[in-house]
Amino acid sequence: MTRDPSPAPRATDHEPRAILRVLLADDHDIVRAGLISLLSEQADVEVVGEAANGREAINQAYRLRPDVVVMDVAMPLINGDEATRQIKTRLPQTRVVALSMYDEVDMREKMHGAGAETYVLKTAAPEELLAAIHGPGARSRTSSHEQVR
Repeated sequence: MTRDPSPAPRATDHEPRAILRVLLADDHDIVRAGLISLLSEQADVEVVGEAANGREAINQAYRLRPDVVVMDVAMPLINGDEATRQIKTRLPQTRVVALSMYDEVDMREKMHGAGAETYVLKTAAPEELLAAIHGPGARSRTSSHEQVR
């Protein structure tokens, strides 16, 4: 299932956008629905699309040009790290937040190497994911999500 709104013009890297445009990429419908529910409560976040596999995530990112992609690490067709790599190659200004049930160093390193800025566990508090989506310096936050360096 994918949303199909018209892409909004992108702000430059120097112009902060009032509304963060987010693409959700996860192969589980119920996870995407939960993320949409969480994000719909945020006045400064708009979910502009969904993707159920890595190929769809890449295509949607190229078409929609979101500010942030929330990328599941384990995706069908094209895995999360390769989808992230392709998105970051063509859209380097788009931030990628890796979302995973795997708390493993090698998985974090794979996503970091592909260009993900942060890695959040699916077991984390919602505030941690929201902080990662808003990015560094957005609001004061007390989350413990790991900035990928």
